[in-house]
Amino acid sequence: QFLYVSEDHPAGLLFSQVGAKAAWNGSSIVLSPSASLTVTIYGTAALCYAGNVSNTAWSWAGNTCANAQDSAFTSVVMAAPTLTATVQKTISPASPGNGNPVTFAITVQNTSQATIQNVLITDTLAAQVTFLGTDYPAGLAFANSSGKLSWQGAYQISPNTSLTVTVFGQTALCYTGTVSNTAWFLAQSDNACSVVQGKSVQAFPLGAVPVTVSINKSIPTTPTVGAPFTYELTVTNTSAATIDNVIISDTLPALV
Repeated sequence: QFLYVSEDHPAGLLFSQVGAKAAWNGSSIVLSPSASLTVTIYGTAALCYAGNVSNTAWSWAGNTCANAQDSAFTSVVMAAPTLTATVQKTISPASPGNGNPVTFAITVQNTSQATIQNVLITDTLAAQVTFLGTDYPAGLAFANSSGKLSWQGAYQISPNTSLTVTVFGQTALCYTGTVSNTAWFLAQSDNACSVVQGKSVQAFPLGAVPVTVSINKSIPTTPTVGAPFTYELTVTNTSAATIDNVIISDTLPALV
């Protein structure tokens, strides 16, 4: 959990290193009573390690009459910040109705003390929604593959901040039922140690207004034999929907 970079030692010591083992040897070093010497090691802590890091140093010293040794133990707890994030998809208006504009907002919120560096957001539009456009921050790349929308890039989200992408669409005119839609996200921390993902599901109802009509056929005046007369055919829209296509047919009797 420690990457050696360099060291510093007093003159008179000889430094050597074999793998992770460092040593200083000085046969000409003189330490008076209560005197000390210090060697220093510089290094880099492991990027993604979380846990306890312990280390023991040993010293051997002596003179012509005697030798002595001692050890020193240190321990430190390392904790790489854990990445947590949420995604929320909202629909506006909540019930857009048939054939109307609808807006989806997808918000990724960084709820941790780590920084998000890479983001992927995907959203596959329901068949009952026609894609019209999108709005998103600079730094993300947008793609649309047959209604599967994605935003991706090395976009940075600082702790306790968020990013939002917006989708503009239009609902189907004649569909009746529930339209469900799911947004997914995948995010990576700036140190590449943590990855988090999640989804948000939203739905809204659509109900095409049924069309009902009535037709009435009447003869305004009583006809006389051999004289002209008139039929009147009246079609009435008896529903709340608007009719934009009408066909009327009438098969006349053989005597007319």
